[in-house]
Amino acid sequence: MGTISLTFTGSSMEEVARLVAAWTPPVARRSGGISTAATSTTPADKAAGIGRVLSGVNGPKSLRLLRLLAEAGIEGEVVTLSASLVSNFGVSGGTAFAGMIGPVNRRAMAILGRPLIDNAASDPNARAWRIAPDDAGAVLDALSSSARRKAAEA
Repeated sequence: MGTISLTFTGSSMEEVARLVAAWTPPVARRSGGISTAATSTTPADKAAGIGRVLSGVNGPKSLRLLRLLAEAGIEGEVVTLSASLVSNFGVSGGTAFAGMIGPVNRRAMAILGRPLIDNAASDPNARAWRIAPDDAGAVLDALSSSARRKAAEA
């Protein structure tokens, strides 16, 4: 039997993980005790997976950014880092957005087998993000459900 060697290279760990996920069969596997199903098979499974991803997001700015990205995603639009975006979120700069996006995507990789938030530019330093339109609806639904639950608990 021969040996096959594959090398995945990318400009970021997220890009490499995406390339690996593309080569991984879409069956659930166990890795380090975390389920890493490559893709959901039905819209309900995908929505449930996105709900699980978002259940781990607690920061108000992170939740606000997810809503902004999802609302833009519904329209097929991209959110680009700008001075007004930084000012609107009350953060010191673009690094804060990486701090909001990174944990969401790490959790999405563990649960969905792919990132939820994509870098929309070919240059990873461009800081333009998007949520795919088919994911954006599930994100908005999950955020609305979470808000209703919190209001009921209060």
